[in-house]
Amino acid sequence: MIRLSMSDLRQQLKLIVFLFMMSLLQPMAAQDLDARSPKPMPLGREQKKADKKKAKQAAELDKAIRKGRKQHEKLQSKQTKKMMKKSRKKSKRWNDNRREFFLKRWFSPRHRKADAGFLPEYYAFYGRARRVETLFDPFYV
Repeated sequence: MIRLSMSDLRQQLKLIVFLFMMSLLQPMAAQDLDARSPKPMPLGREQKKADKKKAKQAAELDKAIRKGRKQHEKLQSKQTKKMMKKSRKKSKRWNDNRREFFLKRWFSPRHRKADAGFLPEYYAFYGRARRVETLFDPFYV
């Protein structure tokens, strides 16, 4: 019977653990390649030429659209340009899912329901039993 020292046992144990870990990693590497996906074909000269042509057409179309927008904006009055700019910024903010600046939200007029003709029962219903009477109040007596 062969007697092994503790250091020899540790080395053998390390080797066994290392081989075990490597065997676990090997199936993961095999899953990277999907057998069902087609292999990419090397691009031929005609294909490269067609791709270049498509890219060039897309760039020209983009340039024409930008030029048309610029011309359209040139035709507008100063007030309309301001409105368009404000609308463009607002739509960008909406599309990016960003809220308005908090101070702007805090101090902007809120969309309130119609006051139903300033009826006293309306105020009582919403917890405002006291009504301020002015000369312009239709119920001023």
